Amino acid sequence: MAEFTVDSQIYLRPFKDKDAADYLQLVEDNRSYLRHWLPWVDKTRELRDVLRFFEHRAKLARRGTSYTFGIWFEGRLAGAISFNHVYRLTRRTVIGYWLAAPFQGRGIMTRAVQRLTDYAFRDIHLRRVDICVAPNNRPSRSIPERLGFEKYKYVRNAEWLYDHYVDHVVYTMRSRFWLPAILGAGPEHTKTPQF
Repeated sequence: MAEFTVDSQIYLRPFKDKDAADYLQLVEDNRSYLRHWLPWVDKTRELRDVLRFFEHRAKLARRGTSYTFGIWFEGRLAGAISFNHVYRLTRRTVIGYWLAAPFQGRGIMTRAVQRLTDYAFRDIHLRRVDICVAPNNRPSRSIPERLGFEKYKYVRNAEWLYDHYVDHVVYTMRSRFWLPAILGAGPEHTKTPQF
């Protein structure tokens, strides 16, 4: 699977078993914040939970249906980003992401999403990238808005979050409107994956 140097501060790569303790600690340190937005937090309590998650995501990557990357900022694990689903027939994907609270406000996730979107269009030749965000998650919504994604639709009761449903705003970007891809901007990926 691909590994990316986004810039001098940010690096993306698939998780390895050796990352499990850092991942668990990051979740533990940010549990209440992450739980407000993400449905998997309560199922991530022990190292074996993290290792099971890593193995599951690795299986999906081998099948070519989903790809997950850790985000390292200045050498420290800061969060995760993924192609949650890759739909080969329609040549589209859904990007999901989370960033620990101490790393927010530095443009880390915007740069990571930009790089992964660029990769989706230029390297694996997808035609559309979607991002689904809870309406009141302003920090998360600002990322696709900053990158020029179009607000595509509003989906009611899109996700079950512990004890209630959450709506989603769906943002979309089509390859022909992606400026970084059109201009050929952005750093090159460090390894060429075979999808």
